[in-house]
Amino acid sequence: MNQSAVNLLNSYLVHARLLPGILTAFPVLIIGYFISQDPHMDNFVDYILSVNFLGYISISFAFLYLHSQVSRVTSKYFENKYFRRAKGFPTTYLMAYQDSTLSSSYKDKYRAALQKCFDVSIPSVESELKDPSEAKKLLDEATGLVIAMIGEKKLVKKHNIWYGFFRNLTGGAIFGSVFSLIGIAVGAFVLSQPLLWGTCGLLLLLYAILLVFHKPILVQNAEAYAQKLFSEFLLEECGR
Repeated sequence: MNQSAVNLLNSYLVHARLLPGILTAFPVLIIGYFISQDPHMDNFVDYILSVNFLGYISISFAFLYLHSQVSRVTSKYFENKYFRRAKGFPTTYLMAYQDSTLSSSYKDKYRAALQKCFDVSIPSVESELKDPSEAKKLLDEATGLVIAMIGEKKLVKKHNIWYGFFRNLTGGAIFGSVFSLIGIAVGAFVLSQPLLWGTCGLLLLLYAILLVFHKPILVQNAEAYAQKLFSEFLLEECGR
């Protein structure tokens, strides 16, 4: 694996997988802290230097990794719901003639570039109307070739990371909401800690807002990635 591929992998893992996992696991980390140690600031330094803290951190890292993986699997549900089971990914439906987001001339240029670069012929308007399923399959296959060619471009990678971040954050927010409810209950009825249940209440509100507006957020970022992929591909072809 070359260095650029390693950098892409590391950047995606950190920002699109681990970071959403951390953000949606905050309630558990906060609950663990309050349960394991008196949270008053005058004891904080002693706690940081204690064996209990080192054990807590080790367990936390293991939990965060597992939580990130589970959240990623859960987030695939939303991806399938809005893209795979619907009209396909934006890299497919935005280039269909039946979609009015992009101009027909832009789609013609994209098809001509595919033909030139990969010897891939995408159906015309008439053929697409007769057999939209076949046109979709061909566009999907062509997208894979374009991603392999353009995927490491800086701006394309950036948009891909943003989409992955919000997709995995949405999946993790479901668990984050449950963790927050547990934190509210523990803070209010077990530990009598207003700071614990208040913090978890705020996090619950933030997760709820994300879940309410997750669809437009996911679609917007997926379409932004697709359009950047198209433009970088056409620029690459024009520069040859």
